[in-house]
Amino acid sequence: MRIASDLSLRQLPRGPLLTIGTYVVGAFAAYEVAQYVIRDDFAGLAYVGMAVVGGAIVIGILNNWRNGVYFFLTWLLFEDFARKFLGNNMAIYFAKDFLALVVFISFLAALRRKEVTSFRPPFLGPVLIFVWFGVLQIFNPASTSIWYGLMGFKIFFYYFPMVFLGYALINSEAQLRRFFTANIALALIIISLGIAQSILGPSFLNPAQPAEDLLMLSTLYRVSLTGTVMAYRPTSVFVSTGRYADFIIVAWLLVLGYSGYLLLRQKRGRALAFIAIAVTAPEHS
Repeated sequence: MRIASDLSLRQLPRGPLLTIGTYVVGAFAAYEVAQYVIRDDFAGLAYVGMAVVGGAIVIGILNNWRNGVYFFLTWLLFEDFARKFLGNNMAIYFAKDFLALVVFISFLAALRRKEVTSFRPPFLGPVLIFVWFGVLQIFNPASTSIWYGLMGFKIFFYYFPMVFLGYALINSEAQLRRFFTANIALALIIISLGIAQSILGPSFLNPAQPAEDLLMLSTLYRVSLTGTVMAYRPTSVFVSTGRYADFIIVAWLLVLGYSGYLLLRQKRGRALAFIAIAVTAPEHS
């Protein structure tokens, strides 16, 4: 009986069923998107689009944890851009935590399959002692809520596994070049947008009606001593000019370090690094 049932399942016409299912799902998705457009709820439509893209990214991360690390770095840099246009919704702030969790799970699965190598850090003992004190602080009786302790513990220790991912990620010179190239490409995009914003003004890369708690951060100007000259301080994809300035400092150090490495090792990739220096240096100064 089991053999007969298996044969009957194999003989089912999967092609037409798959086509019908695709049409049904597509029609439902089109109907839902139309409802968002009719209600002028473009923020909700953006959340739906982010959910779909996020699902595809999660599948990609589970298949390859290395790509997940680069997805995480990209989202970390462009997270503020989503917050600006979605009313500074703090749920977006925690999206990177979920993305990091998926990367950790994918890495553990690869580690269990012995596809990557790990190491035992010599500072593991002091770190574990530090973690233990963090656990104690969660239950601090003087705290007004346990959520403050949990949030502090997350901020301090949640991303500590990235130490092991970084060790496994850059395990060859080719992976090192890939890491630097990806980061420099992201820096070029963000800084180029910042330069364009400093020319076009705050209406570029900023919503027409920013959230109240972001309004002052994204509309800062430099004013001369005489008060006759004003210059807009760009934020690029970030919510404030301070975050953009901090990113430029990190990008400047990264670009200079990678350029020195290329000068000593090989010629391939120098053009991108030198372009990044030319773009980053004026913004850094």
